[in-house]
Formats: sequence, structure tokens, C-alpha cells
Amino acid sequence: MAETANIAQMAEEVSTRIFSLFGWQLCGIFDANYDCCIEDHSKKTHPYDCVFYYDDPRVKKRIYLVTDLKSYAKKTITPKKLDTPLRNIAKAVECAYLSKEWKDEVIHDDVNSYEIHGLLFVYNHDKEFDSNFERFEKSLSGAKLSLPKTSRVFVMNPEKIRFLEMITNDLEKILGQKKISDISEFRFFYPNKLLTPIPETTIERLPIELILYPQIIVNYDTRRYDNQEKIRGYLVYYEGSASSADECHFLLNYILRQRLLSEDHTIEIRAPFASHNHATNFQKAQERLTMQYHNVPEFKTRIDAIKFLSISQATNSFSEKKIGLDRRNRASK
Repeated sequence: MAETANIAQMAEEVSTRIFSLFGWQLCGIFDANYDCCIEDHSKKTHPYDCVFYYDDPRVKKRIYLVTDLKSYAKKTITPKKLDTPLRNIAKAVECAYLSKEWKDEVIHDDVNSYEIHGLLFVYNHDKEFDSNFERFEKSLSGAKLSLPKTSRVFVMNPEKIRFLEMITNDLEKILGQKKISDISEFRFFYPNKLLTPIPETTIERLPIELILYPQIIVNYDTRRYDNQEKIRGYLVYYEGSASSADECHFLLNYILRQRLLSEDHTIEIRAPFASHNHATNFQKAQERLTMQYHNVPEFKTRIDAIKFLSISQATNSFSEKKIGLDRRNRASK
């Protein structure tokens, strides 16, 4: 069973690394459970892998995510395989609202207003999953889940996790090259025009709804190390492929609608899944957009200054053997 434990820990390692970057924190320990208090569940206890939490500025509440971490090989990722964990985590969320045991263990003493949601984290540990997960999600969406009205169960699929891994790797690389001087100097852009408006346009912790967006925007305001020149800008991480000029045009319009264009901000679109012809498509989209605005020189200059970069698709590889050794080393300390 050691191999199974090592594979399971891969999802722990990846989720903790990713979500810490987005401002989430872990509450309590991994691999816990609490007594079921709803007879209809027909369960003695509700096991869960961990609970992540963050403060959501939109609802002014602390969000707790009861999380089930799954680490599957490509051939084992099927709707049938995911149906039971999805139902179990929904029951766990429903019971958590009623369980004094769970609240005493998880809810912080200084928190009066909170929401509890579920998260099914589906990590593909062999990196070979290349199917469209949407067809799985359509099957899963038909499942009738028993949940409180304010709660949801989110599914984070292998493709999204891979995208988030690449964002994490890229930002760590940028920090290592000292293009941004400190991890505390960047924040996440909040799209007020799409979601519940808040006073700020940037936030320190990214709500799960924004993590699931096809674009995640990092706002930085820092100084260069070499000449102390002040620089401000946006890194627009884009999950799409830019395989057509229309797709690129839509992305540029999104940037425009969010009012990111500014003479003192640079904009870089960074896409790990960019197609081989992304550069040509993006240039066509830039030309089309500037023509729509009658080639106004100042507008054209700002649109032309937007860069579209295809970034490395490298993600962390975890060795079952190494993880097993790490577990034993930690246990011996």
C-alpha cells in the first residue's frame, strides 16, 4: 500500500503548492474525519483529505473548502470513478454545517461569518490525460447532490490543475530572475465588471470562482533590481490556445472591458497552451481592434504594446519513490 500512499501524496504536494500562491491556507491536518450527524447519509463518519480556507472580499466571509484530493492515472479518470467522491463530499459539506465536532476542529474562533463548500481535486499523476474533461463534467452535473442553499461542490479537473501548475512555475521563475522583487509585491486583478463589485480592483487571495476562469491576471507594482526604475504591469495568464484571430480578438476585448490599458502599465499575455500560429493570430486581432477604433494613434500604440508569449509547459514531476523516502524522513524526525 506504500505505492498508493505515495501516489495520493502527489495531490497533496501539488494542491498545497498551487493554492498557497493564490493566498489560500490549510486548516488543521490532512486525512481527518468526523462523525456523521444526518441519518439519511447512512454513514458513520465523513472522511476528508484537508480543508483550505481564504477570506472572500465579495461576500465578506471566510470560505472553507472541504477537499477530497484524488490522484489518478489517465486510464482511471472516468465519470463513474468520480461520481462517488462527488456525492461523498457533498454529504460531508451538508453535515459540516451541523457538526459541532467539525466546527470546533476547523472554524476559527474569531470568525463569525463563513461559508462551507466542497472541492474535488482531480490530479493526473502520470501527466497523460489528454481528453476533454467537459464531457465528464456534463455527466457529473446530472448528479443530484444534497447541499445547503449557499454551498457548492467545485470540481478542479486535470487540465485546470496543469494550467495552475504552469502559472506557479512561471511566477516562481520570474521571481528567481528578479523581474518582480518579492512575492508579496503582486496581487490578483479582480474583474469588477463581471462579478459582485468590491472597492478594490486587486486582491491578495483569489476566490475559487476566479481560479476556475480561463484567464488569471496578476497585477504587479515594483522596482527593477538593476536601475531602480519603477515598473507596473499585468501578467494575463491565459488557458486558451489562441488558435484563431477571433479568439485573440475576444481576449483583447476582455482586457479592454476590464480597463487594463494604461500608459504606465505593461501587459503580457502568457499562454502555456498556445498554438503554433498564435503570433500571427494575435497580430491580426490587434490590427482588427485598432481599425475598429479608427486607428487612433494613442490607442494603437497601447494595443501594439501588448505582448503575447507562449510559456513553458513544464510542470513538476513527482517520483513515487522519492515521495516515499520523503515521508519516511519526515516520520523519523
